[in-house]
Amino acid sequence: MCRADAFPILRMACLVLSRQTRHAATALLALLLLVIASGCAQPPQFAQDEDAWQTADALWTAITAKDTTLLDQCAAKLTALHTDGKLSQPAFEHFEHVIATARDGNWDKARKTLKKSVKAQRRIVRELRND
Repeated sequence: MCRADAFPILRMACLVLSRQTRHAATALLALLLLVIASGCAQPPQFAQDEDAWQTADALWTAITAKDTTLLDQCAAKLTALHTDGKLSQPAFEHFEHVIATARDGNWDKARKTLKKSVKAQRRIVRELRND
């Protein structure tokens, strides 16, 4: 049954399309929206502060070396930056997620997530340097 009474053009489409075709079109539209939404999510920005940038670099070293001591030091530094207002709440939460992933032993996933974050920052840093 087609429930497009409010929109005449939809009513016509419902008459033309079979039930199976409508279900397939709906599933395709839902998949397309999911792909668009997941691709649009960008990591939060943190490159405005040099200390945050350097701490992200140290975090990269900790994760690639699988060094839990350095990981803890980076976590403490990021907490201090957040407390001092130099790191936004979304960026802080993002770094916490990366650190928690590494602490759970999934170093490769943490590395990939951090790499994506750093790549997103470089565009902004380059724009600032070009001004």
